[in-house]
Amino acid sequence: MPKTGEVIDVNVQAKPKVLVADDEQDIASLIEDWLSETYDVTIALNGKTAVQKAIWHQPNVILLDIVMPDMGGYEVVRLLQSTPQTQDIPLIVMTAKNYDDSTVKMIKAEKNVYGFINKPFKPTDLLKMIQRVSVKDRTFEPTTSSAPIAPGGPPMAP
Repeated sequence: MPKTGEVIDVNVQAKPKVLVADDEQDIASLIEDWLSETYDVTIALNGKTAVQKAIWHQPNVILLDIVMPDMGGYEVVRLLQSTPQTQDIPLIVMTAKNYDDSTVKMIKAEKNVYGFINKPFKPTDLLKMIQRVSVKDRTFEPTTSSAPIAPGGPPMAP
């Protein structure tokens, strides 16, 4: 039996943190269910909240829907990248929308974007991507971009 005041090491390790930013509550909750056994999951239902929670919670990885109503995902990518507390957090961009190749290249060219996944996706594919991205291993070849960026929105096609 431990003595009073003695510290007992129960070898509990904190789970890695994942922030899921998606304006669709059902999708965010589903992803949380898939990940909650392995990760400490926080949900943000809009872009502004995603940025705030990223600063507060300092997640290991952020899953970010690119289409959100208040602040688009691409704007969130750029804001996270320019904020000292969040600039090194790797992002996985999620989308159900089919973008043209130049737009996808623009998103992938951002230095903090390490993964890009199209909805719908399998839980196993998402888990594998998070594992790779959490050690800052890109899931795609880095691209460069020359297309102009629309203020406050996704990149514009050249």
